[in-house]
Amino acid sequence: MQTIPNCSIDLKDFKVKSRKWSKDHLNLSTIHSLNTSNFLTIGSNPKLEKSGKVLDIPTAGLCLMPTKDSCPMRTSACAGLCLFSSGNPAHMPNKIKCRTRRYNAYSNLMTRPIFLRRLVIEVLRFYRKNDNKDLIAFRANVVSDIAFETQPVTITDSDSLFILECFGINLNSATYGSIYHALNSAYDYLKERFINETTRFYDYTKLGNGLYGRNYEICKEVGLHLTLSYGGIEQFEQWEKLGIKENIFEHAKRYGLNIAAGWNSSEYGKEYPELLEILGKQYKVTTGDATDARFLDASEDMPIIIMLLIKRTIGQTEKMRKAFCINQLLGV
Repeated sequence: MQTIPNCSIDLKDFKVKSRKWSKDHLNLSTIHSLNTSNFLTIGSNPKLEKSGKVLDIPTAGLCLMPTKDSCPMRTSACAGLCLFSSGNPAHMPNKIKCRTRRYNAYSNLMTRPIFLRRLVIEVLRFYRKNDNKDLIAFRANVVSDIAFETQPVTITDSDSLFILECFGINLNSATYGSIYHALNSAYDYLKERFINETTRFYDYTKLGNGLYGRNYEICKEVGLHLTLSYGGIEQFEQWEKLGIKENIFEHAKRYGLNIAAGWNSSEYGKEYPELLEILGKQYKVTTGDATDARFLDASEDMPIIIMLLIKRTIGQTEKMRKAFCINQLLGV
């Protein structure tokens, strides 16, 4: 059970307010042109927005460029269909510029520590703006696949004071195991609760347990819900080369995870079976298109296939769809 921290400020008549950033945060903003309005993706990603509109669960995400470093287990099939290029083409140049600036701020080892500190602060800001909701959600990898759960973050004295004076939230200055450990330690004096009572963390991943920093045990410990992502037939060979002795379906069963997979609706229609036989085993199927709230999906002894109709992206071809979608594996 977490200990409720004593409040060091007078909360009577407290109002959420702005406060000047410390010098290191100002430098991050200046160098990478990042600010409160463009750090997180809120209200502009159709998939994330579905959770808010359908379930009344406001959802914020972090959109970085999906490079080989930020998405190390991507396959050529999924890279060709990556949703980073989906959406209105007219807005794409600005989206790419902004995602590149965020990625550069994260990937630079000099600015990564301050980037992670800012990430914690912006998630807390998002929480405060939606503190009247029963649930909110945060997805750290919208089009990337980074194991944030194993990257420590140091909240400084100035960060802690900023968070307290701006949001009425206590987060002690300390080095935490990850952004999730830090967020789980944040106590909301105004609502008299830890923020994780109403905040859900989730991600899709192609990272097998133990690869590229991914640690399923830590994810479970910090409340980070994972859904494994199927990346096409090529993924079987990829995992074998990395020394993983089981395929993604066996891996998901061992760790109690579901699997998200693309369905090629252009050739096979939008209807898919409620049960699929894959490699001699039966799997239940449910839609993943209604919302992005994967943390609400059922969990059973066998992984559930979360089916996603393929979205149109720039330069997409039927050959790409066949290479990526689960239809090929089924031989349908």
